[in-house]
Amino acid sequence: MVRIEEVRRVNTALVQKQPLTAVCVGATSGIGRFTVQALIALHAEQKGTGLRVYIVGRNQSKGDELVSECQDVCPDGRFTFIQATDLALISDVDEVCAKIAENENATTQPKIDLLMLTQGGLAFGERQGALIIYLHSSTFIPRRSQSKLIPSSETSEGLTTTLSWHYYSRARFILNLLPLLRCSILPSSHVVSVFGAGYEGTLFRDDLGLRDPQHYSLLNQRSHVCYLTTSFLEKLAHDNAGKVSAVHVFPGLVFTDAHEKQEHPFWFKAVWRVSAPLTRLLAVEERECGERMLFLASERFPAASAEHEETEVKAATASATESPDLTLPASSPESSEANEGLLAPVRGTDGNVGSGAYACNDSSETVNAKKLRKADAGMDKEAFKMEVWGHTLAVFDAITSSGKYDGA
Repeated sequence: MVRIEEVRRVNTALVQKQPLTAVCVGATSGIGRFTVQALIALHAEQKGTGLRVYIVGRNQSKGDELVSECQDVCPDGRFTFIQATDLALISDVDEVCAKIAENENATTQPKIDLLMLTQGGLAFGERQGALIIYLHSSTFIPRRSQSKLIPSSETSEGLTTTLSWHYYSRARFILNLLPLLRCSILPSSHVVSVFGAGYEGTLFRDDLGLRDPQHYSLLNQRSHVCYLTTSFLEKLAHDNAGKVSAVHVFPGLVFTDAHEKQEHPFWFKAVWRVSAPLTRLLAVEERECGERMLFLASERFPAASAEHEETEVKAATASATESPDLTLPASSPESSEANEGLLAPVRGTDGNVGSGAYACNDSSETVNAKKLRKADAGMDKEAFKMEVWGHTLAVFDAITSSGKYDGA
């Protein structure tokens, strides 16, 4: 486990040496909000060199409230709220991205250094006869009760709402904002998708979107999001070597207001309230959660080398020590050994050090390689990676051209 004190030291170095531009999606509440709050607090405390943050969410009043909080804490920063209608819709993602790009391209140095993707939640409704219950991957219910309990919903574009929130809309954000991500002045820009890294399980390779009601359940949906995200981020990192780093993270049990929304059934909110006292004891504290999300933008998680070769830990550490924006604060009591331990690149999801795509747990450590390899057993990963990429683009093409994906 990476100690929170170490996380804070590395985060300090992130804001001290260069201006930052961040886009935080789903940031009016929950983990996205905690991340924004951690960033502005750190920037104000360390007297950072410049900060722009785009806050994306549905709730205008909460967005205005967060912008006001940001300006109070960090008056020198620039904070913009971009209101979304429904981030499960690809068309809405496109509109939001267009607004972000318009705003950012009007600045003197257009770029995005950090793209934090946290949108998602619970969805109840009819879906082609399938009955399921969806809970965030940090919520625990008996295995036998995880399927065929309540209806799920489908968007007007033909995608399962929760699958779109946690995979398709996030992939669309990344692709739409990729030109700005490639302009980062950091050694590489960082994409962080917050969901369930390491929870790969069942995979229906001929039904990646889980359109068959017989395939649809809580565990299968979570598993498919994990497989799709890992493969997509690996392809992204490969194609943007030296430019973009990507992390899929499981944040642990984090208390948010996602379980208390008015539209949720009464019985669901009642069950959650009864279990809340116990789960709160096990939860990650809000401030720590936000700080650990920021830590994923450190050079512990670098972009792949331009040659697509495995980075040697020793060489990468030496490089990090020489780079001014990676050096830990001089006031730190730790010696250069701390620099080596914290900033040395870790193994990516393909098993190579510094490969550009990573899976992390709630302790800020990479997911056990054996766990990932077990999930991938017998799979031609390169072929599957291309299948996922092709499937994702086909979904986007169908929605762009006809307004709906029909699975064909």
